[in-house]
Amino acid sequence: MALCVGDLQTNGWYINGGFDDNSPLSSVERFDPRTNCWEYVAELTTPRGGVGVATIMGKIFAVGGHNGNVYLNTVEAYDPVLNRSKIKSYMSKECSSFAQSQT
Repeated sequence: MALCVGDLQTNGWYINGGFDDNSPLSSVERFDPRTNCWEYVAELTTPRGGVGVATIMGKIFAVGGHNGNVYLNTVEAYDPVLNRSKIKSYMSKECSSFAQSQT
């Protein structure tokens, strides 16, 4: 499953990771409401299926997931301004297919 986050009125929607028929994906796509089109942006650093996604302070965080071989404990952030993803931290436990919220 790929997850979609974003604000359609301003920055568009982002789809991160997920699975195709055979393996997890590292792709990230953005929907631009001004052009009504999807476009590829910088990929995740690691393919992630079952990834948790949240937006915090203008960045999109991909948390955990499964890379096709093992469950992941990494957290990476995509910066839409720089169009770049990078590993930000490591969780104490691997996880996949979970939900998160922010307050």
